[in-house]
Amino acid sequence: MTDIKQELEISDDSGFIGIINDNLYQGFVDEDWELDEVLGRFKNQTNFGNCAIWSTGEPNFMSIHIVDKPSQTKSYRETITFIKVTNENLWLANYTDLTMVAQFESEKIPSNENSDLIIELKNGFYKLLIRQMFNPSDYNWESPPNPCFELIFQTVEKFENNNFENVIWWDVDNHKE
Repeated sequence: MTDIKQELEISDDSGFIGIINDNLYQGFVDEDWELDEVLGRFKNQTNFGNCAIWSTGEPNFMSIHIVDKPSQTKSYRETITFIKVTNENLWLANYTDLTMVAQFESEKIPSNENSDLIIELKNGFYKLLIRQMFNPSDYNWESPPNPCFELIFQTVEKFENNNFENVIWWDVDNHKE
C-alpha cells in the first residue's frame, strides 16, 4: 500500500492545473493576452523547471495525492518532468490563478483562494512523476475518482532539462497531432 503524504483538492474550472515555484515562475504575459501566448508561457516555464502545468482533459474538481511511490492502481496516463524548489515549497494552482498572473503583473501565486494548497519540500531539484488516475471522458461528477492525480517527487542531484513541445497533455486532449 502506498502511504499518502498529503491530500489536496482544487477546483479545475478550465482543464489546467499546475505545481508552481512562486519564487521562479514568470507568468506575466500581457493585459490583453491570447490563449497561444499563455500556453507558450506555461510550456516554457515548465521546460525551465519553474513549474509543471498540465491539461487535465476535462474541467472538474480535482483531488491530488502526494505519495512516496506510485500506487498499485493503473493510471490512465503519466509523465515525468523536472522541477526546482528554491523556497522550501511549491503551490498547487488552477487556470484561473495562472491566467490572473498572466494578465496582471501585480498578481502572484498563490492566489488568496488557493493559499492553503502548499507542498512543502526541501530546496533542490526534483523528478516529478504525474499520474492521472482517470480517463477524462469517463469522469463522473456523482462519484469522482479519488485521487484524480498522484504526484511523486524524487530528489535528483542536478536539474535535467524538460523538452515539452506543448503544455503537458494539451495536444492529446485537443486531438492535435
